[in-house]
Amino acid sequence: MNTFVEFIGDPRTITKGSLLSSKAIFNMVYNPDGSFKKFKARLVARGDMLKNLHDPDTYAGTVHSDTLRLFFSVAASLDLDLVSHDIKTAFLYPSLKENEDIYLRRPAGATDEIMPPIVKLLKCVYGLPQASKYFDEHLSATLLKLGFSRCISDNQLFLLRRGNDFVYLLKHVDDCLLAAARNSKLLCTVGEDLSKVYKITTFQNRTCELCWISYIKRSPKA
Repeated sequence: MNTFVEFIGDPRTITKGSLLSSKAIFNMVYNPDGSFKKFKARLVARGDMLKNLHDPDTYAGTVHSDTLRLFFSVAASLDLDLVSHDIKTAFLYPSLKENEDIYLRRPAGATDEIMPPIVKLLKCVYGLPQASKYFDEHLSATLLKLGFSRCISDNQLFLLRRGNDFVYLLKHVDDCLLAAARNSKLLCTVGEDLSKVYKITTFQNRTCELCWISYIKRSPKA
């Protein structure tokens, strides 16, 4: 926890900023066949209590529907491999701005062994209005550092080219869909580079499951 919060010993030292309540959200995760997989818990801030929002824009980057259709048309016509990466706990990666002072009360029922009574946030948590935009900026900056170039007409589409090898990447909030030629080494390299920055779940050489795609099926070449 100390990677994204700063412990506050005395709440009376808080002289500015917002003090938010929080909740622990518990959920059950199931396998595709319906069987139980695991329990899941997430700390969520009461973002509605936030005062003086640093940036009024709180959007999450989403790909345009026309770009999505064109992406699949090109992938089908060139018989490209499709790989999807789902970034786990995405909103915990970006840091807050220097002038954002946000404090968090621990959830009801939590003890000192789990979390101090009050902490100062150093990074975003789920529930903050700006978390989705900050992660969008964080992921975009990561892709540009990896050598991707951004499409002018749709800033959620990226292209990486090295020699004759290439990778197209669509970004949708915390999901990335990649397309590349069969057995592309560059595609593997991109996955390895992303896994060094984020914890990701990869769906490869199979139906790619994303929040905005019900299913994708590619017919074998004749």
